[in-house]
Amino acid sequence: MSDDLIKEKFDNHEERITSLEHSTKVLETMNYRLGQMETTMKSMNGKIETTIKSINDAKYSNESEKGKKWDKLIDYLFYFFVAIILGYVAYKLGIKK
Repeated sequence: MSDDLIKEKFDNHEERITSLEHSTKVLETMNYRLGQMETTMKSMNGKIETTIKSINDAKYSNESEKGKKWDKLIDYLFYFFVAIILGYVAYKLGIKK
């Protein structure tokens, strides 16, 4: 092989090695940035889940308070009807003050 051919191949390999080193640096930077993005996404997911949980808890507590109000109304109506029935029975039996 001639010296010119060897020198040309050597230069070609040197350029390829330089290009690969540059590509390696770019990939390392991208890997670092993706790692940072993954950490940030995990943090954001945790915050979103916490927020959604607190919203759902508030929603269910409001629904249970509304349910309690309806339960009280039904209790009062039940006692009202029981009082009416007892008053009617007392009236029919002739119980007076």
